[in-house]
Amino acid sequence: MKTLLTSLVILLLTMVSCKENPVERTSSHYFPLEIGNEWIYEFFGDTTETLNQTVTGTMIINKLNYYILVSSNYNGTNIVGKVDTFYIRNADGMKFYEYRPSGETLYLDFSDNITDSVYIHTYKTEDLAFFDLKIGRFSNCKLVEDFAFARDGGSSRIYAKGVGLIRIGWFRGELQLKSAKINGKKY
Repeated sequence: MKTLLTSLVILLLTMVSCKENPVERTSSHYFPLEIGNEWIYEFFGDTTETLNQTVTGTMIINKLNYYILVSSNYNGTNIVGKVDTFYIRNADGMKFYEYRPSGETLYLDFSDNITDSVYIHTYKTEDLAFFDLKIGRFSNCKLVEDFAFARDGGSSRIYAKGVGLIRIGWFRGELQLKSAKINGKKY
């Protein structure tokens, strides 16, 4: 009886430990997704809105862990337009995928220059030692240029390791990080 009880305890512990891997800390990634992380961006160009993005939770979809990223535009204190929800999976700290009802697609790839066969995005990446914004200097940055919208001049995004997206430029203007709270640290 004692052997049977010991075997059941070991079996239960094994089953519990085989659950979905816990969410890993992402402070060393270019896109640090952790519940509570928040980015507030200011537009410069054809609008005066701010963009707020917050990681609000996680969700298991098809046995894979996705972060829930809620994105909303504000004009002063009022939400402008709709609130968008994205489901983002961190594959390895360099590749991130978005879940959509039609399936999973590549969202970001910091690892190399690639062409995404789903949406025909061509990405060019480049390491930057630092990048200066109004709120300060960010080191260990990565420039990601997306030529999918070449007719509009494309877009260029700059990510800082451990902080995330700090700047995006495209045909409508520029979006710059105004403030952020990443893993409890305020920027």
